[in-house]
Amino acid sequence: MVDKHLDIGDFMRVWAKMPGLIPVSIQKGKVVWKDVGRYHFYEGFFHKSLNTLSLLTNVPEYTTDLSILLNSSLSKEGIQPTGFIFHAGRCGSTLLAKVLASSRNNHLISEAEPLNKIFFHFTNDGSKKFELDDEKVLMYKNLLLALSRKRVETHSRCFVKFSSYNIHFFNFINKAFPLVPKIFISRDTDEIVASFQKKPAAWMHEENYSVVKEVFKLQGSDIKGIVEGFKLEAEGLNRLDYKELTQTNIKRVCNYFDYVPNEMDLSRMQKQFSYDSKIEFNKKQFER
Repeated sequence: MVDKHLDIGDFMRVWAKMPGLIPVSIQKGKVVWKDVGRYHFYEGFFHKSLNTLSLLTNVPEYTTDLSILLNSSLSKEGIQPTGFIFHAGRCGSTLLAKVLASSRNNHLISEAEPLNKIFFHFTNDGSKKFELDDEKVLMYKNLLLALSRKRVETHSRCFVKFSSYNIHFFNFINKAFPLVPKIFISRDTDEIVASFQKKPAAWMHEENYSVVKEVFKLQGSDIKGIVEGFKLEAEGLNRLDYKELTQTNIKRVCNYFDYVPNEMDLSRMQKQFSYDSKIEFNKKQFER
């Protein structure tokens, strides 16, 4: 339930008073904002964190016009991203996200809806060709940095895990954040396809699946073709194999982001391998 639609002036006053206010969705040309306070996102997906928080407390919600994203005041409190995680799906990216989030020093943004829906706006739901320009770059930067707003005192780094199909906008994302270390996690295509066939990804069930396919130019008439399309080569994108995601190897994986975890963080991250990557807080050894 939306508490109120705010114009830019009123919103910026609310923004200043609510250090936990962040964008949570983009709907029909409007940005939806929620005050998530100082809640640390441990969950493997952005929407699961919001759902968990909503069970604990009433979360104030507002909307603004999308033009608010042209206001760079939104970016001033954002933690500059430490690393971007791209992936082909079913290759351990959620596990890595939760491993990183196990430290309260690390602010995790994992497959956040606004970072997907902004491309719906840029392409008018896929009906027009995407044109790269400075205004889109500015809006995207302000959106992501509003998401990375420092809400928790211990937060000193920020990691962003993108939905798999965001890889088709890699060049645009790289232009917005050229200095951020970026990795792409993958595994054997047939293994990915088998996993999707066993349990389809959530985005394959969405009512707007046809729009997702159009906006993100998902190639191929079957899942295998789409997965192969994710595996593009791009300059500045470091490759990480699924098999490298192990408890003993996590410190080396962090090196991709120029991140050296302290002993306490490393211990927490290694323990995360004892929990299911999809079912929150379910103690189950990670299986390959």
